[in-house]
Amino acid sequence: MQTGTSGIAGMPTNSNGMVPWKEPMAMTGFFSPMTKVYIGDVLDHLEIICSSMDQFVATCDHLTDYVFVSQVL
Repeated sequence: MQTGTSGIAGMPTNSNGMVPWKEPMAMTGFFSPMTKVYIGDVLDHLEIICSSMDQFVATCDHLTDYVFVSQVL
């Protein structure tokens, strides 16, 4: 592969006349302490919502059983 400096603004080029790009760097994330608290609060709220929905489903099941079982007797 031949390289030269005839690219844009003197950048090195490969044999096709294209400017070779560097491989993308690995990104590392950063969460501030306030972000961690916020995400923890969101997780707590989601757990409460899910447990409330489970309780609602169980109550509906029990009421349905109560209505249909009491009519049979």
